[in-house]
Amino acid sequence: MDWIKELQLYRKVLASAVIIVETDDIRRSRALMEKRPILSNLNGKENWYTLENWEGFKEIMPVVDNGFTERELANVRDAGGDMQYLLNQVSEKLEEGSAVVVVKNLLESNLTLNNIFLSWATNQRIMKAGSTVIIFLEDRTILPQAVWSHCKIVTPPKSTRDERKLDLEEAKKGGAFQKMNEDTMQSAITALAGLNRDQIDAIIAEIAIRNNHKMDLGLLAKLKVDLIARDPIVEVVQPSKYGFEAIGGYKALKERLMHEIVLPLRNPDYAKEYDIKQPRGLLLFGPPGTGKTLIQKALTKETNMTMLTMQPDKLMSKWVGESEKGMRRFFRYADAMAPCIVFADELDTRYAKRSGQSDTSGGGQVQQQVFSMLLEKLGDENREWFFAANTNLVENIDPAMRRTGRIDSVVPVPYPDKDARVEILKIHATVKRKLPLADDIKWEEIAKKTEMWAGSDLEQLIVRTAKTKMNDAIQKKKVAPITMDDIIETYNTFNISTTENRKSQKQTEDQAKRFTNDKRLMDVFEEAEISSDFKRSQMI
Repeated sequence: MDWIKELQLYRKVLASAVIIVETDDIRRSRALMEKRPILSNLNGKENWYTLENWEGFKEIMPVVDNGFTERELANVRDAGGDMQYLLNQVSEKLEEGSAVVVVKNLLESNLTLNNIFLSWATNQRIMKAGSTVIIFLEDRTILPQAVWSHCKIVTPPKSTRDERKLDLEEAKKGGAFQKMNEDTMQSAITALAGLNRDQIDAIIAEIAIRNNHKMDLGLLAKLKVDLIARDPIVEVVQPSKYGFEAIGGYKALKERLMHEIVLPLRNPDYAKEYDIKQPRGLLLFGPPGTGKTLIQKALTKETNMTMLTMQPDKLMSKWVGESEKGMRRFFRYADAMAPCIVFADELDTRYAKRSGQSDTSGGGQVQQQVFSMLLEKLGDENREWFFAANTNLVENIDPAMRRTGRIDSVVPVPYPDKDARVEILKIHATVKRKLPLADDIKWEEIAKKTEMWAGSDLEQLIVRTAKTKMNDAIQKKKVAPITMDDIIETYNTFNISTTENRKSQKQTEDQAKRFTNDKRLMDVFEEAEISSDFKRSQMI
């Protein structure tokens, strides 16, 4: 529904005398003024006013073609800095007859404003008069929850497709772009989604200057990412250089991810023909170091999607309302970048479980609120971004979070089997690094020695060996290839408890039997061997 029509509906039903318009676009308040006849309950005959901290209280005086001028009625300066005097003037206008007061550019609140907003929202005389207060602010949490929970909230889009088209057409007419065919125009309209009109104007101007008045869709995408990446609550990761080909082993897992997630995301038109809904989410679980994050980043290459990583240290705050405000801001960025991948690491410890009923601490309440917001957003049918998350223990994830529609695939990532270890070792030595290698290296022999090692341990085996050889080369002033003996010598420096890792492997398999919603994914455990000694120990 158009946000102006939503406002009109709330005015008609008189659900609250106060409506909050949650937007960071200062143009929205002017657009509202121009639509006054549509919003009026008295066929355009009611009085309209604006209220700003420093501009004061003004009456809107209509002119031709829905234009307007403003006539000052009162201001804080003339009242000796007494804000309450100004607010009393507003209250009188609201109660004496049908009126609309537009509160503009509210960047912060205080006790006086909080009290008067709550009073207006619950004032029966104001509602009986048919009056409405419309407050424009960037985020509802500028006000205490005790206030905004009594208001109706309207959240306009950053920009509509028609608005973006209009801005591009005006830029073209104004000479910003010499030539722009219809296909390029339509692609630019789509690419600018999620930006407000001030941001769109800034990007259009920069492209025109930097690219000699020619539209460049690649530059547009880069400028959009740069704009969003300025906010510390989000990390923007471009599609990885490596896809599934750089993940050693895990054949069954990669096949399932390719069929269940990658192909539908890559080919939305074919998915639509067969009425296949777009995948909504992926949860990888398993022991630390098994490559869960690597797999998630490989998805960016396979789907050619940008990844937005949630930054819990930036999102979480001890200050009341700040965490919720940060989450809403993050979701707006995700919606702006869609289709994209939103990634959350260590989901169980940071976002995805309810606080206990006895936990009344500030931290517990913040986690509960953040969990509820994430749960609600993941369940939103209009969500167009893909949610990817990791955890070590899937049993710690709240069942409501795991359900289909929020997270479609719950996938185990166990320790790699022997064949996978061979591939992982080769990838780190010859693909991700071009190391000088001797001909005597026996990768399968190394793989046998590293049973129940994580992929991160195997990478460190290669890295440590390379560092040792580098130090030798520096001392001898001569580069020598890495030999089998070099790798074995480094192997002997590791202290890895394979017994503990086997227990973790068994725990992961037990969780997979309980929580994985596709039994074909259990094939990853058929690939991974467990030694006969360990099997016998489980029978005792």
